[in-house]
Formats: sequence, C-alpha cells, structure tokens
Amino acid sequence: AAHEELAARVASGELRPKSWDESVDQWVERGRCVADWFPERALIRYDADDLAVLAAEIAQGCARASDLDARPVLDIVRGALDWDQVQFVERMAPAHLALPSGRRMPVEYAVGKPPRGRSKIQDFYDFAGHPTVGGGRQRLVLELLGPNFRPVQVTDDLPGFWERLYPEVKKELKRRYPRHEWR
Repeated sequence: AAHEELAARVASGELRPKSWDESVDQWVERGRCVADWFPERALIRYDADDLAVLAAEIAQGCARASDLDARPVLDIVRGALDWDQVQFVERMAPAHLALPSGRRMPVEYAVGKPPRGRSKIQDFYDFAGHPTVGGGRQRLVLELLGPNFRPVQVTDDLPGFWERLYPEVKKELKRRYPRHEWR
C-alpha cells in the first residue's frame, strides 16, 4: 500500500525522486512534441494517465519516499516507448544540435511552442539555412548571443538575420568586442 501512496504523490507532482531532473522533464517534452508533430506514429503523449502509470512503475517496491531516490526515472520514462520509438524521438527532437563551430547547442522543447536554442553568434558562422528539427518540420527559435553571453537577437530566420540585421549588429559588437572574430 505504501508504494501506491508514493505513486499517487509522484503522479501529482507532490513528490519528486532525486533522479527526476531536468533531463526527465525535457525527455517528456521532447516525446510530447514528437507525438504532436507525427500523429501518424501513434506515440504515447505522456499525458496525466501515462504519467500515472509511469509513477506506479517508479514507486514499485518502494516503502519510503527516500527509496524513490535510487530509481532510474529517466530509464523508466524512456522505457514507455519501444526501442524504435526512442530512436525516432532522438532523431526528430535531438537534445543538442551540432554547430559549424564544433559546439553542441542544447535545444529546449515545450509543447505548443517552437523549439529553442541559444549560442554565440560566431557559432553560427558557415551555417547554411536555418536549423530545424522534426525532420525539417520545425524551425528553431534562436537566441543569438554576444561575447558576453547576453542575447543580441532572437530569430527564426537565420539567413534573413545575416542579410538584413547582422551588418548593423556587427558594427556595434565589433566596436565593443574588438578581439573577437567578426565576419
């Protein structure tokens, strides 16, 4: 009976195991986004009922709240999908995108909103087109950061930014940060 109570508290969000971190929340959002973008794939939507079933699995065999901390939550949540579905979510909603600079840009997902990424302007030099996910179905909203890691521009049209806005932005940034590369 204790694990049922723990499962109900995990499902309601009242109790979170230590291993339920940002990576679990992002996986759930990634899965939801891919389910929305590809309804024909019939992926689980990680809705309240799905999360209740997963909470019961997380709490299985636990007698105390502290027992939950040892549970591999991400593996359990990912395990709700079969191997092919997990690989499909990984391909269509990657956690990171490789940039021409060699850096990996984290991508944040939220249902009903376009995916977002942020990195320094220089990381996007030589990027052809605009980054997308979902097999090209979803454009990323990019936060282009200056050398001080503050947003300089937010765009979903990188080629348009380079063409129309970058010449003015470049003048200002080049003056403020002369030691950085400005193409």
